[in-house]
Order: sequence, then structure tokens, then C-alpha cells
Amino acid sequence: MSKYLLLVMAVFGGVFFAAGADLRENQLVNPSSKTNSGPRLRLLMHLGNGPTKFGSVKGLHGLIYMARDWRTPSLAQTNRVDILSSEDKTRIVVMVADNGPIYSSTNSGMTWTVINTPGKYEFPLTVDLNGGGFIAAATLYPSPENQTQTATNSPATNWYAVGSAPDGSKLVITEDPSQPAPVLSITHSGGGVVVSWPAAFTGFVLQENKDLSSMNWVDVTDPVKKVGEDNQVLVSSPADNNFYRLKSQ
Repeated sequence: MSKYLLLVMAVFGGVFFAAGADLRENQLVNPSSKTNSGPRLRLLMHLGNGPTKFGSVKGLHGLIYMARDWRTPSLAQTNRVDILSSEDKTRIVVMVADNGPIYSSTNSGMTWTVINTPGKYEFPLTVDLNGGGFIAAATLYPSPENQTQTATNSPATNWYAVGSAPDGSKLVITEDPSQPAPVLSITHSGGGVVVSWPAAFTGFVLQENKDLSSMNWVDVTDPVKKVGEDNQVLVSSPADNNFYRLKSQ
């Protein structure tokens, strides 16, 4: 029988960061509690078949900007999202509040699977040799939106999501089937911000835009440096908020 502990109602009304070795007792919640069964993204610990190295996961809270055609300035919707990812950002789960859809990726956001059918779902985030690890779990409930799928209410396939973590870092996630790109990480550094993405993904140029309702994306001219397993760009702090994305060359 699978053994689970419901760790926390992740990023519900806030943000959450967890490392397997740093969990406090008050973060463990009774899995049978009715308060944990709502349409939200939750974090489970799968105990496995022996001593388990759970690894690390990251939880973020933010907004998703959705449009039927990402090439047009019109943004159809803006919704709150909960995000859980493995620390290396290979596995990512994005749930749109308050009842889906759910977008999941196992390749750093290059491709996405969308779920909008009512049911209970689990997504492995970390897995060790004994089969244990962290799992993202969610329940989608029947609603007028997911009971009848039409061209006007089907889940958007072009979207841009920004999630924030307690340490101030941000995760930028996009889906554009015509131009897939890996997830971006943004952290503060001195007088600017560091924008990074996995170095395993090549052939991309970093772009910025001050307003998502426009198509004024321009290339960032700051140099790209490889640091460890990441490509990094140090951008001087802009006077206004900036949005970033990767575009294939």
C-alpha cells in the first residue's frame, strides 16, 4: 500500500518553499481532513519502501495571463495560479485557481500536458531509489466550464505565468506550441536581477517587454554566461516592471 503524508496546502493564500530535511511538525496535515480536499494544489510526501531522500521542491504563488492567440495583444484572462516544481525545475505543475485547469511538464516547460477533466491527480516531483519523494496532488471538481468543452471555454494553450517565492525569486513559465521554451528563473543580485535557464537548452535569445498587452518584445543585449548548469544574464534593475521570455533563434 502506498504511504503518503499531506505536507501542506501549498501556496494557498501565500507561498511555500520546502526542503526535505527542513520540515517542521506543524507543516504536517492530516490527509483525511476535509479542509484539504478543495480544488487547490497540495504537496504530498510518499514514504517509499525504505529510507527516503526526498530532495527539494519549490512552491510559488502568482498570476497566469491567458490568450487564445499569444501573437495578439489581447489577453483573454488573468487568474491566480499555484505552482509546484522540483528544485531543478525539470518537473513543474501549474494549477489555475480555483478549479483548474492543471498544466504539467516533465522537461522544464518545453512541452505541457493540460488536464481539465474532473478527478484526482498526482504528479511526481522528486523520486528516490526507494520509490519515495514529493508528489503534487490536486482534485478538479465538476463545473460548467469542464463539463462541456467548446472552442470558447477550452483551456488556453498560449499563456504566460509568473510565480513568486518567499525569497523574492520568481519563476516565469510560458506555453506557446509554436515556440516552446524552458522555464526562466529570476533572482535579485546587487543592482540588478539574474535571469537564468537550464544550459541544456540551446538556441534561445532572452527578450523583455514592459507590457504584456503589447507585442513590443526586444532582445536583451546583456551577455549570456554559463554558470554551473545554467545560462545566466545579469540585467540592470529596470525603472519599471519588466516581463521576460525566451525565443528560439
